[in-house]
Amino acid sequence: MNRLLTAICLAALLFLPSPLCAEEGFLRVPLTEKNIPAPRVSWYGIYMKDSKIGYMREEFARVGEGADAMWYLDQTATLKIESMGKKLAMEMAERQEFDAAPPYAFRGGWSRMKEDSGGGQDIEITRDASGLSAKVTAGGESRTLPVPAIDCTLADQLASELWIRTNPAPGDHARVRTFKMNDLKADADTLTVISRKESLVEGVRTRFFEVRQVGDSDGQEEVARCDAQGRLISIVLGDLIEGRLEPEEVAKRIEASSDLFVFGMAAIDKPIGDPTKVRRLVMHVDGEGAGKLVDGPGQSLARDAKLGEVTLTLGADAGIDEKATAEETKASLEETVRCPSSLPQVKALAAQAVADAKTPREKVARLLHFVSEYVTDELHPQASSVPEIIASKRGDCSEHALLFAALARSAGIPAREVSGLVYMGDDVKAFGGHAWDEVVLDGRWVPVDPTWDETEINATHITLDRKGKSQGSIATLGRLQFRLVTEDVAK
Repeated sequence: MNRLLTAICLAALLFLPSPLCAEEGFLRVPLTEKNIPAPRVSWYGIYMKDSKIGYMREEFARVGEGADAMWYLDQTATLKIESMGKKLAMEMAERQEFDAAPPYAFRGGWSRMKEDSGGGQDIEITRDASGLSAKVTAGGESRTLPVPAIDCTLADQLASELWIRTNPAPGDHARVRTFKMNDLKADADTLTVISRKESLVEGVRTRFFEVRQVGDSDGQEEVARCDAQGRLISIVLGDLIEGRLEPEEVAKRIEASSDLFVFGMAAIDKPIGDPTKVRRLVMHVDGEGAGKLVDGPGQSLARDAKLGEVTLTLGADAGIDEKATAEETKASLEETVRCPSSLPQVKALAAQAVADAKTPREKVARLLHFVSEYVTDELHPQASSVPEIIASKRGDCSEHALLFAALARSAGIPAREVSGLVYMGDDVKAFGGHAWDEVVLDGRWVPVDPTWDETEINATHITLDRKGKSQGSIATLGRLQFRLVTEDVAK
């Protein structure tokens, strides 16, 4: 399921925070010539459960003269992962550039992703007299999107590193603003010192800090280890992905990793039958990931502290009846880097799919059926852009979910992607990665599945990530097992 794969690959890049704004309560350390770090190049090995899956190179330097002078931070990563029995190679890079003179303002940068299959996406941010804009290129299509005005300086980019140099104590915390290049949006992170320790590193006694970093928008949690100068030694994401500072020749040695798709399966003790006919499902949840499951539409959790047992109930009558806020509705109608709802071919397909449907509910039903028929099912571990999906008409659940979201937004239906697990059948007797969508109908979030043309999803869907957050999949990967309690199957 490539949505999960892409989330893990992006997280594994270990891109450091790039704080933006000097708002009240947020950290911005004043920059001087003396406290700007010296130019450097660092290499990191990227591991998944101790198997090497890639490496990253980070460079911080100053180039140019006069008005052309600038500081920049380059981060490039190479990942090699197996999924669904296929070996995948991916190269990802990001660059941020800043003026070389005070106030060291952000002047542009780029983000690039390239896959061995030929797919990929480029984002280039430039600055002119009117502000910042982004050129997005994917699937042979280019478009320009506005970038909201941001107060971004090199001081913000270096804020967390400079904060560590002040020798913060355990329990101390700092708030920093961040900029997500791939979303063109500002965000915020909270940094908290977990501990200060000393250890021998290559024979040298070194003080290092363990710092927890939690993102506001996605809730993603990372634990970083930094030396007394703020230099990153290692970083761990969800006890699954780890980046380790290594010599270049060591970092580049990549081993074969276990199949990510198989690793992410969650077994159940008894067969369930045809998942499309399951209307209600109750299961006990075992494993370290049980504590990361949350309530949602069609999904509710019961936790018995005395017995130490977690019970998951799935179905239309389970979970919460969640109203969509005005902010969520607006965000789920917007064109984004990932969801190009204003492209001519997207608008044309949306109009074709909706046809003469009048009500939002009718439009959703038409769009679900259209996407289910338009995209031919094909295992596709790599991520695809909407133009690539439209051209190839092939893909798995992620392609179905992404295309549906783009068409729905183009047709005026608020929609967002969801990911999690779904029952894979009695032959496998396990749940595996899946992606679907949520739409706003009558002011409430309603889950739908364009892969299976379901206006009411079957009760084997287990939601892990929604509202643009990805911590659920990371936190539960390989850490869930189920025991069947009861099920209700349509006759």
